[in-house]
Amino acid sequence: MSSGFLQAQGAAQGSRPVGGAVCKGLEQSSELSAGGGGGGPSGPFPKWAPMLRVLTSTLRFPRPWKPLETRGCSSNPGAAGREIQVCALAGPNQGIAEILMNRPSARNALGNVFVSQLLEALAQLREDRQVRVLIFRSGVKGVFCAGGTQRLPRCLGVALAKELIFTGRRLSGAQAQALGLVNHAVAQNEEGNAAYHRARALAQEILPQAPIAVRLSKVAIDRGIEVDIASGMAIEGICYAQVRVCCQSCMLVSRGQARVGFLGTIST
Repeated sequence: MSSGFLQAQGAAQGSRPVGGAVCKGLEQSSELSAGGGGGGPSGPFPKWAPMLRVLTSTLRFPRPWKPLETRGCSSNPGAAGREIQVCALAGPNQGIAEILMNRPSARNALGNVFVSQLLEALAQLREDRQVRVLIFRSGVKGVFCAGGTQRLPRCLGVALAKELIFTGRRLSGAQAQALGLVNHAVAQNEEGNAAYHRARALAQEILPQAPIAVRLSKVAIDRGIEVDIASGMAIEGICYAQVRVCCQSCMLVSRGQARVGFLGTIST
């Protein structure tokens, strides 16, 4: 699954990746060393070995590959009662998959069945080379997903996160955007799905971008934010080196022109 990740949530209220052969070449390339000093992941930069393993595994696709099994879509109406439903879009939206969270009795709270089905769906999506962008969508009107004791403190700080969680306060779309909890707040439409349509439009912007560059951009951001800026810059350099190696390998394999562009920001 490529790295585009969107949330179609309640803010409205109120060129495929290359496969194992290229990854093998990446692991053997001296450009994987931080700073390009040679020696590979176990060479003169041993502290980066775990990160390099993560980065190379990001590009490896399990075998054998199986197409996405849709659950809860019109093609599989018998699964409509599941708390987590997966749907692969078609036509001009091919490459976009949706996860529908549907636990109305508990307002999409994170229960055992909910989390188990969610992890199962994500594991399935990781193996699907057709999926480029994933949209999380709520099937419960007026609710996205209850549960934010880990995300809220990182976004808002501990004090404000505790205030919101302890009081159970609900935020409008405009308030959520002002706090940085959502990227966009849009006026609601008659169908009540304006946020979903905005997410689909954003997914369409991500869809044609170079998949390896998008994937490694996400890795650089997610891993880099966990460390100091110097280490983050080193992680970015490693990711960029892998983009270049993948580009070269892709051209060798396909004897064509590989389209790769390193993106500065990714909507998550």
